[in-house]
Amino acid sequence: MLRLVFMISLVLLGFAYGVASVLWKTWPYPVVREALAAATSLKVLHDLRERPKSIVDQPAMLPPGTEGSVYRAPDMPDDDGLILVSGGPHQHRDICPDFGCVAWLMDRHGEIRHAWEVDPYRIWPNFRVGGRKVRATAFHPTSAHVYENGDLLVNFVNDELHPAAFGVARIDRSGNPLWSRVRGGHHWPTVEPDSGLIFLPEIEMVPAPLPIGSTGERLADCASGEAVEDWVRVLNPHGALLWEFSLVESLESSDLPGLLALAPNGCDPTHLNFVTPLNAAAARRIRGARTGDLLVSVRNLNALVIVGRNDGLVRDVITGRFLAQHNPVFLADGHILLLDNRGGDRAMGGSRVLRIDPESGNTEQVFPRPGIAAEFLPVFTEYLGYLDVSADEKRVLFTESRQGRIIEFELSSGKVTWAYVNDHAWRGPDGDLPARVTRFHNSAARYAGRPTFLEPEAAP
Repeated sequence: MLRLVFMISLVLLGFAYGVASVLWKTWPYPVVREALAAATSLKVLHDLRERPKSIVDQPAMLPPGTEGSVYRAPDMPDDDGLILVSGGPHQHRDICPDFGCVAWLMDRHGEIRHAWEVDPYRIWPNFRVGGRKVRATAFHPTSAHVYENGDLLVNFVNDELHPAAFGVARIDRSGNPLWSRVRGGHHWPTVEPDSGLIFLPEIEMVPAPLPIGSTGERLADCASGEAVEDWVRVLNPHGALLWEFSLVESLESSDLPGLLALAPNGCDPTHLNFVTPLNAAAARRIRGARTGDLLVSVRNLNALVIVGRNDGLVRDVITGRFLAQHNPVFLADGHILLLDNRGGDRAMGGSRVLRIDPESGNTEQVFPRPGIAAEFLPVFTEYLGYLDVSADEKRVLFTESRQGRIIEFELSSGKVTWAYVNDHAWRGPDGDLPARVTRFHNSAARYAGRPTFLEPEAAP
């Protein structure tokens, strides 16, 4: 009997110590946590090799009767401009056989006019995780910007890292590295047209829970003990850092503790996903703003925050009309075009494109519109998603990143004029399986016009 009581006591004592270890994160909690993380990582690596992360599970479709990967409206206006599509590992291996195309320029019939392929280990030859090289196909581009001479600015995430944010690089038209930067870059860099300055979202890992300014309150804790702190960093065209500010510090120094306290996720409180400078018309519509100040999209606060370009202080906050938004862009009249990822009508798919007047607060859904885009429904991109406006502001490219579809619609009517699905013949991880048509993510598509490097007289 005494032996039984002793054994039961040992079990209860061990259980109590285990609970205390988790609560206070004492030994052996760190060891067990790391062991579980390592086991999970090994399974993830195996799964990613067999089935790349960028394969679409539930692809969006084109209207019935469409042949191939391109839809063209019967009365689509003539347009000889090219589209820049951000690709990734395994994509278009017929053109980029070693790693897949990082990006490509294609015409409105889906014909590729130029593609970029690059070995990530030519850009970052010394990169290691725990002393080992990760798969070259773990590097996924999230965006691309093409220069007139054929150089490509591309941001990469890495699916063997947590968090996946990685770095940005500039490569030439042949895929040769020109410069690179590894500081946790993610989402889409913005290149200012006149100056060529690069506005880049980046992250740093800091201890959690984060304090909310000087209030004595803290954000919710997270199991990892580390939180993401978002930074806006500005680079010159050669990749040199010019200036920077922490988004958390910007909110705190602007006396907005209540906004920061709305963060539902203590591990990723703000989730900055886009930065763009204000044009003159937008500055006139936003109180206290100046031309060149920055609009930053803060997904986890469901907010657009206008931040001073020189002092990092918040000028204004726009919130309440959208949910988990991405990619706000300014129109010439100062209105904001915004991808509202999760605030749309469920019957239409759940995502929508809004036009917002930052002065009056008036909001209009410009896509999808009832009865006009029915054959393209549902429209939904839970994460990511990208918008680009044509030079004459008559049309918009909407990238449903996670569905592998690009839709172009008229801004005035919402009518779809052109669409594309990112389908490729894929032969599996070792290239030894029968080729089958597979849908891949495409994180962004942009109007590219006719870059001069494609002219016949342009020498490499």
